[in-house]
Amino acid sequence: MDTETLYPLEYQGKMIPCESADDRKLLQSAILLDGHRSDCDQHPSTELTQMSRVCEQYELTSLAQLTAELAKRCDEAERP
Repeated sequence: MDTETLYPLEYQGKMIPCESADDRKLLQSAILLDGHRSDCDQHPSTELTQMSRVCEQYELTSLAQLTAELAKRCDEAERP
């Protein structure tokens, strides 16, 4: 089996061949955040940072920027 097509995900009419289930899960979460940015409180800044890195890996620039910005905001909010 071809590992590049084990976990395909569709986003904006494009099929993204996720290399792992973890990548797919992080991308799905990032896509959901794109539509519901108020839900970012459900994710710690470290997870948002992981989402951003995976989005960059799959060349989803706008999602990478969104999740990086949300990670920055959450990180600032999490600080005492």
